[in-house]
Amino acid sequence: VTGVQTCALPIFPDKLSVLRECHRVLKPGGRMIVASIEMASGLTEVERLRALELGPADVGGEASLRGLLERAGFEIDEERDVTSDFRHALERRLRALRQHEAALRRFEGDEQVDAERDKRSRMLIGVEEGILCRTILLGRSSAP
Repeated sequence: VTGVQTCALPIFPDKLSVLRECHRVLKPGGRMIVASIEMASGLTEVERLRALELGPADVGGEASLRGLLERAGFEIDEERDVTSDFRHALERRLRALRQHEAALRRFEGDEQVDAERDKRSRMLIGVEEGILCRTILLGRSSAP
């Protein structure tokens, strides 16, 4: 049994409880793949504040994704930095937004299109400055 989470975890205020529930419902040995945008390690205070400004709302969360998974009972089988792929995905997304801007504005509205472009642009700047990174972790549930 494998669970995949890429976008939902950031919307929950108590991420540890969500991950504990995921651990509970997985069969022993079941795997969960989780992706996260996090601050790069070793940042100065100025860089950390800049990452908070550019990253998603939960980028300054209480614990690293790895730490949360471990506290939820998962054993980490693999951790992979996919920041380079994430940078390319952000660039493609921004190009697509520009290419289809008129249609998107008609269907989603100016406010939504502007917010999406601004959010992706800020994250791209953070990645290019080396203060934001994208990590994927593969956690395995242990016996209950």
